[in-house]
Amino acid sequence: MIKKVLICVIALCVMCSAAFAGIEDGPVAVLEGNDWYLLTNANLLVKEEDDKQYLYDLQLNLLGEGYDSVHDWGDNGIIAENKQGEKTLKGVINYDGSVRVPVRYTDVVCSKGYTNAQAEDGSVVAFGPDGAVLESKPTGIYDFAYIPENDRVIPVGRKPDTESDLYALTDLNGELLTDYLFDTIMMQDFYDYDYCMICSRDDREGLLGIDGTIIFPAEYEEVLDINRGPYETRGIFAAMRDDVLVFSQNGNIVEIPLEDADDVEFYGTCALIEYEDDSYAVARPDGTVQKLDAEDCEVCMVDNDVYFVTEEENKKTGEEETVLYDEALNELLRTDGLVHVSSNGTVLEKCFEGTCNLYVLGARSAQV
Repeated sequence: MIKKVLICVIALCVMCSAAFAGIEDGPVAVLEGNDWYLLTNANLLVKEEDDKQYLYDLQLNLLGEGYDSVHDWGDNGIIAENKQGEKTLKGVINYDGSVRVPVRYTDVVCSKGYTNAQAEDGSVVAFGPDGAVLESKPTGIYDFAYIPENDRVIPVGRKPDTESDLYALTDLNGELLTDYLFDTIMMQDFYDYDYCMICSRDDREGLLGIDGTIIFPAEYEEVLDINRGPYETRGIFAAMRDDVLVFSQNGNIVEIPLEDADDVEFYGTCALIEYEDDSYAVARPDGTVQKLDAEDCEVCMVDNDVYFVTEEENKKTGEEETVLYDEALNELLRTDGLVHVSSNGTVLEKCFEGTCNLYVLGARSAQV
């Protein structure tokens, strides 16, 4: 029997009425116990109780039975596991708590919503996105050849100049969109096929729009696959060259030096730079760079907005603290507990005094 979930200090009705609340307005709910955590992609809560993990929606409605463990599985659903002696049996749970694949298989893999589940005898059963067992009998758990691919006609071609051995971009009628300029033109799943890679013979890369617009000439060490909506809609692209980060925004090129940088990752409309001394900075297409006084940094995407969860030392007390920043590095929350941010803007603060606080970011509380 699951114990009744206690909500203290703030009633659940606040979660529905605070349509314009932000995190600065305080928690929308305080959860009794600190054995809660967020499935950040599924936007669900998990409560650990009597060695079982139970799924709850954000209104704290219990979703189904308990499992030995549950894990976010990206867009594919939730992996549920139960121990059976020395074995671990797996299945797939939908976001509403319903069972898509029963928890009785030794392994499961998923592609485009289809799931292959391997039984203890090695046989494989195929499930459709709705959980229906398919007639197809895969020969192995990683065999997804039976899934129909969505055909897409890409309105772009390449035509070599036999004399120069260079390529040009053409439309489907063979009309030239560019001159014969490129050693290689590669169509691939890059920026959702709206752009293609161009390469030179010395392995330098560039980026070309399917209308023939050159975003980056083929002179960069790497064109970075940002592949996020804000970049395309705002005309922002990025590349690397000789320890320099290069942003292209609406045709304007901005270069940012990367001296002593160890890694660069892109989120929303900014880049997170990690330096060799384990410090961080946020770089933006306008050329500005802001340092983060952090020992660790996690990036959370909420729709197209970026948030940073960092671990920092309090200069006065010397204690480690967790800090939540928005993309402009405005401090939203500082705590000595843990912070998890869900993809819909729900924030769970795990306090060590025996409670968890639930917040929302900006006006997203209407979704909670």
